[in-house]
Amino acid sequence: MTLKTVSLKAPYLIFLGEEDSPTYAKTGAGIAHWRRDDCLGQLNLPPGTVDIGLPQMNIQQASEQGAKTLVIGTSVVGGAIPENWIEILIEAMESGMDIAAGVHTKLNDNPRLVEIAEKTGQSLIDVRTPPAEIPVGTGKKRLGKRLLTVGTDCALGKKYTALAIDKGLREKGIDSTFRATGQTGILISGSGMPIDSVVADFISGAAEVLSPDNENEHWDIIEGQGSLHHPGYAAVSMGLLLGSQPDVFVVCTELGREKIKGWPDFVLPSIDEVIERTIDIGKRTNPEIRCIGISVNSSALSEEDALQQILSLRRVTDYPLPTPFVLVLKNSQRQSLKAKVEPLSLPLKQPFAITGHVFESTEAIVVSVEDRGVIGLGEADGVYYLNQDQQWMLETVQEFFDSEKDFDRQSLQDLLPPSAARNAIDCALWDLELKTAGKSIWQKLDIAPRVLQTVATVGIGPAEEMASKAVEFKDFKNLKIKLDQNEPVMALEKIRKARPDASLVIDVNQGWDMEMLKDFTRHLEKLEVSMIEQPLPRGEDEQLIDYRGEIPLGADESCLHSGEYESIKNFYQVINIKLDKTGGLTEALKLAKLALADKKRLMVGNMTGSSLAMAPAYVVGQWCDFVDIDGPVLLAQDVNHGLSFDSSGVTIPTRKLWG
Repeated sequence: MTLKTVSLKAPYLIFLGEEDSPTYAKTGAGIAHWRRDDCLGQLNLPPGTVDIGLPQMNIQQASEQGAKTLVIGTSVVGGAIPENWIEILIEAMESGMDIAAGVHTKLNDNPRLVEIAEKTGQSLIDVRTPPAEIPVGTGKKRLGKRLLTVGTDCALGKKYTALAIDKGLREKGIDSTFRATGQTGILISGSGMPIDSVVADFISGAAEVLSPDNENEHWDIIEGQGSLHHPGYAAVSMGLLLGSQPDVFVVCTELGREKIKGWPDFVLPSIDEVIERTIDIGKRTNPEIRCIGISVNSSALSEEDALQQILSLRRVTDYPLPTPFVLVLKNSQRQSLKAKVEPLSLPLKQPFAITGHVFESTEAIVVSVEDRGVIGLGEADGVYYLNQDQQWMLETVQEFFDSEKDFDRQSLQDLLPPSAARNAIDCALWDLELKTAGKSIWQKLDIAPRVLQTVATVGIGPAEEMASKAVEFKDFKNLKIKLDQNEPVMALEKIRKARPDASLVIDVNQGWDMEMLKDFTRHLEKLEVSMIEQPLPRGEDEQLIDYRGEIPLGADESCLHSGEYESIKNFYQVINIKLDKTGGLTEALKLAKLALADKKRLMVGNMTGSSLAMAPAYVVGQWCDFVDIDGPVLLAQDVNHGLSFDSSGVTIPTRKLWG
């Protein structure tokens, strides 16, 4: 007996009707995800709001652009074709398109559609028509290996999980076949068994036909249907389980879903309940059946909330799962991001000197990521001592965007190493995530923000000029003084005399050796310096084991990200966190957590830059004793909706700026 096969002419126009629930548009979303190159556009009818990431088109526009098949990508409970759709389908056929559908109501049972199909020569393709003469199940053991995806409910990722596992196995050279059991899977793969259209007595037999004898090492990855706990669809789930005879199964669930979708009186079963019932029934035809993992659909939650729940899954699941623990993460609601990177030149009010470098402008980049009209922004300003200048950042980010089409903030951490380039992308993804969720960064992190008091930075120059600049910054209670080897004590004495009220931090930017540090510290203690930042060159930190001064030392260039923290933590009391070093806010928060656990004091710094770059740094500043986010103060002109700096502190970033 042959399986149901379909052959659709591409490209497709995905018809979504009036649907406003992604749950009931999973056919369209699945085709758009797995057969993207074959999809031309989507057609919604008012007041439909479901967006599967394809261009909106009407029938005429799609026809003019070469659409060959209109695929009905949505359905309602019961699978009927609404009467008001008929004229749309007729218009599509008269415009040269075939019609394909997987709803229970057959296209070929509608006389008007059949008449127009015959008249225009177009095809009506009913996917949910099972083959004839399906046998009753035998329960006999078959050769080959089988994996079945099972669920806590319907429409939460069983097909997606099966497709992803099949794809992963084949990429590793393992012989594998995806076995579709629903209309979407059949439309994606081209063949399968529409299991929920099979008469109940023959469901297990249909599953045996779907997954016949095969080579011993061959895997059939079988798409699950319904749920054994579903009040409406459990029958098909049981027949599929018994007929599939899976050796292993993966439990699929959706984070945040608490009730059976469409049956609000029924609570979603627990993972343990699904595992126990699946084994109890499945062992009837395969006594060796076992669960190998959990697949979670995270699309209903923010990334942070999803990760917290994922980490808790193993703790709340009593069933002994094998090691390694399998997790298939999924966000089916989002299509590929639209991403771009652009240069941003920000002239300074005047040249700004530090040890070994003079800034006349900030040559930055701005990354924008867009998802369905929502845009997130992130700025990076480079790391001069790592040769991460504007051109390098532009090339690195563009190369990443050219090669990676499906990424999120978490996967970014593995796809790119820590760098200024990654910082711009990471911060843009944070901004997008927050705007999409309708939350502020403070709601996301569950903290009440405090107004920060930043330092104002005095660059290296003649001692009198430095003292004069310190006076200009009279509204700033905290000053950061850049020093090198050229009479640093004299410069600091003049500054202290000019600003006896100020709290002073000095930043040497790797400019001293150990003998200088010991010598200068005696004088700096008398001048009541609060902290000495990066006195020695990066890599010479072990010499600080002999430091006996009372002024705490801060690591800047010596600690770029969390991966370097362990090697330097014994030599510094303060860790300066800069997002261009860590590669973004995600890694910055990780480094902050590590350092705070060791009772280190924190500083947040910047590589100059606009308020767009300072806004995510403001977040890190909530845990810092030393705050250096005065980059915009040095600029000739800041970006729109920028931060305000005065004697009361730095204003909390508005959501119009970032986050």
